[in-house]
Amino acid sequence: MNIRGDFMKKIFFVLDDEGYIEGGISYGDLDGSNVKTKDVEDGHPVLNNDPSTFKLVDDELIFDEKRRQKLIAEQEKEQSKIPKEERNEMAILELAMVISEMKGGK
Repeated sequence: MNIRGDFMKKIFFVLDDEGYIEGGISYGDLDGSNVKTKDVEDGHPVLNNDPSTFKLVDDELIFDEKRRQKLIAEQEKEQSKIPKEERNEMAILELAMVISEMKGGK
């Protein structure tokens, strides 16, 4: 708990060459010499957004809207190459994962 009474979570992550989170975050130990850890408030945006849109700057995780827009554009471009049936299957699986997480599953 921090001084304001917010609960803190320890997250583990790896940074790419530009200082952005690469491959998501973990709440458990990760192996490797390049693993970083950070205590964040329970409601920190990195916990509810795409972690790869956050850059570590002066020991703070900073959200980058331009990077988010770039990643969305790249994803849309890639998805446009995938047949509609396969996109629908992927969307259903992603939705099932979100529902499972909301119910406390993994």
